[in-house]
Amino acid sequence: MRPGLGIRLDDPSQGHLARRPPLRLGLLLAFATLAVPAVSGAATDFAQDILPILEARCQACHPANGGQANLALVSRESILAGGKSGPAINPGSPDASLLISKVSGSKPLMPPVGDPLSADQVDLLRA
Repeated sequence: MRPGLGIRLDDPSQGHLARRPPLRLGLLLAFATLAVPAVSGAATDFAQDILPILEARCQACHPANGGQANLALVSRESILAGGKSGPAINPGSPDASLLISKVSGSKPLMPPVGDPLSADQVDLLRA
């Protein structure tokens, strides 16, 4: 018998009660999915999510004509083409990407002026 509920788990007519997950578990799982950051679950759109970051924080030094290090950060194609040091991103392996290494970590090197990118911005670039 389940303590305090008056339900006998060995009674075949009440066996379905033994297999039902507790309500608390269901609520916990429902709320756990809400706690996951939107960045990790949603598809990242270059024009909507990435380009505004690049325009505001990178394109002053890395415009369409290549700028510093001959690197243009204006389109997905230009980022993949890269500059003097090679491709800026490494699709499928963001932590091995030059761009991510420059904008993240405890002492980010880029952007050289102003505040570092926020954790959310770096996560979007990783996506």
